[in-house]
Amino acid sequence: MEVEILKPAEQFKLDAERILDEARILQQNGEIEEALKKLRTCVKKAPEEVKGEDYDESNPAMRILLALGTIAFQAGGWDLLVSQIRFIMRRYNYLQFAMRKMVEKAIEFEEALPSEGRVDRIKSLCDLTEDKVYVEVLRARLTRKLSDIYKEQGNYTEAARVMQNIQIETFGSMPRVEKADFILEQIRLSLQIADYTNAAILSKKISPKYFEGEPKSEEQRDARLRQKVDYYELVIQCLLHESNYLEVSKQYQRIYNTKEIQDDDTKWPDVLRNIALYAILAPYSNEQSDFVYHIKADPKLDDLKLMPPGNAFSLLDVLNAFTTPELISWDFVLQYYAPSLQSTAIFSSSTPEGQAKWNEFRSRVREH
Repeated sequence: MEVEILKPAEQFKLDAERILDEARILQQNGEIEEALKKLRTCVKKAPEEVKGEDYDESNPAMRILLALGTIAFQAGGWDLLVSQIRFIMRRYNYLQFAMRKMVEKAIEFEEALPSEGRVDRIKSLCDLTEDKVYVEVLRARLTRKLSDIYKEQGNYTEAARVMQNIQIETFGSMPRVEKADFILEQIRLSLQIADYTNAAILSKKISPKYFEGEPKSEEQRDARLRQKVDYYELVIQCLLHESNYLEVSKQYQRIYNTKEIQDDDTKWPDVLRNIALYAILAPYSNEQSDFVYHIKADPKLDDLKLMPPGNAFSLLDVLNAFTTPELISWDFVLQYYAPSLQSTAIFSSSTPEGQAKWNEFRSRVREH
C-alpha cells in the first residue's frame, strides 16, 4: 500500500491540531510548563508556507501562539504572558503576523484586568513592541492609552513626554484619520504644558491639504471636519502666544470657509466675529489692510449687531472705522463699541489676556 506523503504545510497543520489538544490536556492536569514547551517546540517547526503575513486566522502557527499566550495568562497571570511573548519575539521574528495577533490578545487580557497596575502592564507591552515595525500601530495605541491615564491623574508633563516618543508621521500602516488624531493630541498636550515651540513644530506635520481630500464615508467626513476645526484652533493657540493676530485671523477664516460652519447659524457668527476682531487687532501693514478689506466684503457682517440690544452699530461699522482716513475717537469707542467688544472672550475684562488685548486695541485706535 502506497503511503501518502503530505506537503510540509499540511503536515504542520495536522501536527499543530494534535499539539493543541495535548497542550490543553496538560493545562487541565496542571502541567503548565510542559504545555508551553510543547507549543513553543511546535511553532519552531513552522514551514515557510505559514511564516508570511498573507494568511487568515486559521493559520496553525497563529493558533499555536494564541494558545501559548492564553495558557500562559490563565495559568501564570500577566508576568508569565509577557515572558512568553518576549521569548517568541526573540526566537521567531519571522512569524510577524501571528505575533501581532498575540500582542492584540495580550491587550485584550490587559483591558479585562483591574485598573490597579495598568500603567506597569501597558509599559511592559510598550517595551515588548519597541522598534518592531510590524506592531508599531499597536505600540502607538498603547502609548495613547498610557498618556490618557497620566492625563486622568493630572500629570500632563508625563502624558506629553510619552506621546512625543512616537514619530507617528512615519507609520505607513496606520489609517490617516487615526494618525491625524494622534498628532492633534501631541499638539494639545504640548500646549497644555506650555511647550509652544514643540506644538508649532508638531502642527507642521499635518498638511492643510489633508482636510480638503474627498472622504470615503460619512463617518470619515465627520471626523475630518472635527479634526479641521481642532487643528486650526490649536494652531491659533500657538499664534496667540506669539501675538500674531493677523495669522490668527487667517486661521479663523479657514474654519469659517468650511461649509458645515457656514451652514450652522450657531457657529458662524462667533467665527466671523473672531476673524474681524483679530484682523483689526493686528498692527497696520499693507497685508493687514488688504485682509480687512477682504473681510468687509462678507455680507453677513452687517447682521452681527453690537451690544447692548438696540445698538445701531454692527461689526461692519467697526471695520469701516478702521478703513477710512478719519480719526477714531476713543470716547466714541467706549460709548458705542466697548460694551459689545468687551463681552467677547477676546477683550474680556475678567481675564488678564483680555485686558492686554483691550490695551492693544486702544493702541490700534490711536495708530489709526
